[in-house]
Amino acid sequence: MITINNAIYYCQLFISSIPHYLNVIPSFLLLSLIMLLGMRLLTFYFKSRSLKKKLRKLIISENRENKTIVVESKEKFAFVLGVRNPKIYVSKGLISDLSREELNAVLLHERHHLENRDTFIMLIASIINTISFLFPVLGDFIRGYKIEREIAADRFAVNKIGNSYILVSALSKILAAPPVSAYYAASIAEQDTLEERILALVSKTQKRANFKLPNLAITFLSLVFIAIVTVIPVHASRVDSESAGLCKDMSIGKPYSEAPPPYTPAK
Repeated sequence: MITINNAIYYCQLFISSIPHYLNVIPSFLLLSLIMLLGMRLLTFYFKSRSLKKKLRKLIISENRENKTIVVESKEKFAFVLGVRNPKIYVSKGLISDLSREELNAVLLHERHHLENRDTFIMLIASIINTISFLFPVLGDFIRGYKIEREIAADRFAVNKIGNSYILVSALSKILAAPPVSAYYAASIAEQDTLEERILALVSKTQKRANFKLPNLAITFLSLVFIAIVTVIPVHASRVDSESAGLCKDMSIGKPYSEAPPPYTPAK
């Protein structure tokens, strides 16, 4: 009967028989992932810096105490931008389109993002999401997390103003306008979270994050593949000689004999 130790030994023996040049595959995969994440971080840095420079040229007024900046733009947007020193950016087009109560609700929503450092959190989530092509369940998880953060900011605003329909009205006006791309900004107009947020505001119920079955399957297969490729085999060795007849299982570090007793010639 084959024991567990024997099974481990033969598995290790098979892995150690793989050509040595294939050992570079785990290192290559790891280096590729690091480079991919690094490129994502550099992309964030340069695009956010470019957006900040563009917005600085359009500044109309700035409230340093509240960290709120009004910019000259016909587009309708409000978002928090920046990681080290985040600020709220609001367009003049949005201000002219909203009532005083609606504008207050929007600013309270963004205030919650600002105080909870959501731009930094979403940056980390976006970098992690870079490898979601290997682990698509990460994309499902991050989307669910984004919805939770947006709903939390909505509820913060509603608790302050005491009326959810004011915020719903503001969202309707913002989302009726063409979407504005704010790279890694915590924006009130998150298109992919709208349905769940409206549901939470109107019916006060919140859907749980859904993990799609195909994404779970792909993630599982990716983990199995990486485990097979990157496993570090224990260099098992087997000594099969007529004199020793020993097999050493390096997983337990104890030799055991599988050969018959040594032959003793007759006198």
